[in-house]
Amino acid sequence: MSDKPSNPAAHAHGILGSRGRFRTLGIILGMSILVTLAYFLWGRRAIESALEREDIQLMIARNTARKMKGKVGFLPFDWNGLSVSCEGMICKTEPPRSLTELRVHQIKADGALSEVLQGKWLIRELCAEHIEAAFGAAASKHLTTPFKEPPTLEPPAEKEPLLKTEIQKLVIARADVLWGKSEENLGRLLNVSTEITHSGDNFQAVGHGGTFQQSGWPQAQVTYLRMLDSSHSLEIQEAVLTLGHESEIHATGLFEFVENPSLNLKLRFEKCPTHAFLSEELRSKFEATFVSDTQVTQQLKEKAHAQVKGRIRFTSALLHDVPALNRVAEFTEKKQFRQLKFNQLEGDFSWDGAKLEATEFELEVTGLLRVEGRFTVKEGALQARLQLGVSGEVLTSFPGAREEVFKEKRGAFFWTPLKLSGSLKHPEDDLKPRLIAAAEAFYAKKLLAVILNPGKDVIEVLKFLW
Repeated sequence: MSDKPSNPAAHAHGILGSRGRFRTLGIILGMSILVTLAYFLWGRRAIESALEREDIQLMIARNTARKMKGKVGFLPFDWNGLSVSCEGMICKTEPPRSLTELRVHQIKADGALSEVLQGKWLIRELCAEHIEAAFGAAASKHLTTPFKEPPTLEPPAEKEPLLKTEIQKLVIARADVLWGKSEENLGRLLNVSTEITHSGDNFQAVGHGGTFQQSGWPQAQVTYLRMLDSSHSLEIQEAVLTLGHESEIHATGLFEFVENPSLNLKLRFEKCPTHAFLSEELRSKFEATFVSDTQVTQQLKEKAHAQVKGRIRFTSALLHDVPALNRVAEFTEKKQFRQLKFNQLEGDFSWDGAKLEATEFELEVTGLLRVEGRFTVKEGALQARLQLGVSGEVLTSFPGAREEVFKEKRGAFFWTPLKLSGSLKHPEDDLKPRLIAAAEAFYAKKLLAVILNPGKDVIEVLKFLW
């Protein structure tokens, strides 16, 4: 059988018909592309023209105020298509909003046309050179970069805007965050490089670098920071700070700014140097690093003190250049007293700004002494109830002390109760009188003690030993 069509004319007509349909489809597709392109270009031009109008800036300010739950003002916009730049913006809020004032400097943003055609101005990334955020009335007084001509603050829009604004990410070269309702409890995060993302009514911030400052605390450098700002609080989800060298401070917690302004922080100190927390005089005598789990709570109101409690353990602790210890070293012929190297120094503590209390306190210097007990320091006054253990080798330098004072043998030490009182700089103890009495009793038993007065020199040394 032949493969040729039975009707060549019909076959040719079919081919021509197919070509015609393809041509028609091509024309329709081309016209659609031209119409879409024209609509796109016309829409872009119309939108760009509308964006340059002043009422658009007013609308954006009021819509931003609605989202921020406060009043917002922008300096004049400079448009380039859907890209915009602005010298600055201010936002001021009232309670229950936790934020008091926000200043943003040198703003740049790019919008997406496709989203504008759908009723949304999408900003994938908004960049700002510098941002200052104050939480609390006192904090707002310390904002340092004012505008030469502050923008007019606009109230929130009453209705949901027709053109909604969505910022996916805010990139800040330098962010300063300040908090505190009084001068006594001001805190600062300064010069932190930050990225902020917006989710619902909350703002998630991730930062690196910069410094942390808080009244009564040493300055620390910021390694990493992640925070969540809601309408009433600022949550520290994770923070890593350092005081230099190998030290790290890990922090989590919450700042409440509305009904009961307060802070509640949990801190983990690792390999932190003590010198950052000590006076200059103590720095010259005591060296150590420490590890601590600490909780800090504070009411953010005037004259309110922080409540601090936790447990602390010192490592590589060294006490030196203490005149009293130098005299003990000479008297006992134990040079270790000149530089006490503690193999154990730890305890629980609490501090309320006026009183420091230490419990479960333990101190030990191998081969010399051990101290256990508790003490308080309030307004410079010391009260301590301790147990003092001293090695038998050391006690040989104190006549009669083992028999009359250090009567209990426990472990490697001989023990006696010890009470301290008086001022922190010039404490008084009940040990020295007992050591003197023990020495006097010891020498009184000697032959011809009344005539020869043996041990007189030793007793005189004991009176001025510390």
